[in-house]
Amino acid sequence: MASPLQRLGSGLQTGFRSALGSALVAISSGALGLGFLSAPASAAVTGCAQGGSSGQFLYSDITAGFTCYVGDKVYSDFSNANGMSANDTFSLFQGGVNGQIHSLSVQGGSSGGYFTPGIYGFDYKVTVWQGNQAIQKYSTGATTNVPGVDWQKDLISTGTPNYATATSNSAGGTSGSSLFSPLVTSADFTTKLTVNSGDGVTQFTDAIIQKENIPPSAAAPAPLPLLGATAAFGISRRMRRRIRQAA
Repeated sequence: MASPLQRLGSGLQTGFRSALGSALVAISSGALGLGFLSAPASAAVTGCAQGGSSGQFLYSDITAGFTCYVGDKVYSDFSNANGMSANDTFSLFQGGVNGQIHSLSVQGGSSGGYFTPGIYGFDYKVTVWQGNQAIQKYSTGATTNVPGVDWQKDLISTGTPNYATATSNSAGGTSGSSLFSPLVTSADFTTKLTVNSGDGVTQFTDAIIQKENIPPSAAAPAPLPLLGATAAFGISRRMRRRIRQAA
């Protein structure tokens, strides 16, 4: 049977939106086996050391200089929080084919596990700290297990004109993807959840997809050195002369 991360990776073949949608469904249903719908853990940061494929921490764990390493990415510079509570649970994952999908999910830790009507969010940075991958695009979404909730989820990348927006009316509660062109190895994000009415949203998720960052010099063959080109032209000229003489 395929593991949850393998199922998440298979969504890559049908587009980034479906991949993030699958991740949201898996997380909200507890399919990843980390108990997202149970009471938030009271422990401090877990799994944020270098090299792990997942990490989890509470909002109360975030202090000055806080960082969390997941796969080849480091999450840092958490700031400008709005509406967050101490027991909101942050979960970070790396999954998909060749680890191309990274996600940051926040589960409500107060009001019965819901983000009730109001505005929630914060700023953060994602940076490649090892390897040759780069950030290609990003998307966002939210989930709820009660009907009649009106919400909007925005993910904005600082310094670019692109942003991703999902609403309660969007397919799967997931946005389309916004592209970085050219690719980047570090990006600043502002994530924002607006709950307009209803009992509330259970969690929101931001996701980025990456690809191998191939420098232009490596992607195309280098031009023939001038000396080599001159030598090759000289050999070709001598061969043509010999052919004419033989004829």
